[in-house]
Amino acid sequence: MLKGLNTPHLLLASPNPMRMIQNLNHLLAQQELAKLFAELDRNVVDLFKLGMSHYNFAVSLPNSERRQKISRLYLGQLDADWPATDTRRTDAKSGS
Repeated sequence: MLKGLNTPHLLLASPNPMRMIQNLNHLLAQQELAKLFAELDRNVVDLFKLGMSHYNFAVSLPNSERRQKISRLYLGQLDADWPATDTRRTDAKSGS
């Protein structure tokens, strides 16, 4: 974890962290932008791992646990797909 990037996390300051980083492009040095991009990459990887954890748990459940299986598969998809779905929601709200 980078110094100064702890909870509440800077990337939570915007519903679209990528757009926020692009807006900071003219204010921050390239080294600082690289730190933000690296942290964003770590967040995406961690969300994907969480999604895979939900998926692996779901497929290990017996079919008799159908509700739990569907719930975990849904959570896995939601976690693994978060960056893409979040960007689309943000773009739809802004009209771009």
